[in-house]
Amino acid sequence: MASIKQASTYQFEAEETLILDANVLLFVSGVTKDAKKAQVYARVLENIKSAQCLVIVEALIVSEFANRYAKLRTGEMGVSNRDFKRFRNSKAFKLIAREIAKEVKEILRIAKIVPTEFNVKNAVAIIDDYAEGESDFNDLAIIETGKKHSATIVTDDGDFRDKGISVLTQNYNLLNDNVSNANRKRK
Repeated sequence: MASIKQASTYQFEAEETLILDANVLLFVSGVTKDAKKAQVYARVLENIKSAQCLVIVEALIVSEFANRYAKLRTGEMGVSNRDFKRFRNSKAFKLIAREIAKEVKEILRIAKIVPTEFNVKNAVAIIDDYAEGESDFNDLAIIETGKKHSATIVTDDGDFRDKGISVLTQNYNLLNDNVSNANRKRK
């Protein structure tokens, strides 16, 4: 059964399979401005490593990580989204690209690459779910990958609520909604 639990207090076990969402990887990389969450998710990652959990990652997560990292770093330099593609062809961007490449290699040192589950068998179902307008397209494909591998997703993203996959998070809106829903069911 899918559940939502607090990542910082969770007791990881070696036989668990986990997906680290791009937002968690961004916090851990230090590129975000939320130092508190960065610190908490860094501890969570250390706990995952200590427990020797199987961490999996797919191309969509790596792509989201790389693209968001690039936008955050170029934003720090005053580059607007409108000018991003032009800036990406500059010498200055090469330093950022090398940073991103280094970070992605670190991710791949702790995670096993698995294929995305956006494929011929379930593409139409993912597209139909997306058409409802309540979900991020990439998240839907990542959820399918998680389900195929019986994985729990470690995320700070509220979009994973009620999607049939277990979640570990520090997102207090997700955690509070989970407690509120559990209290309603008991009544």
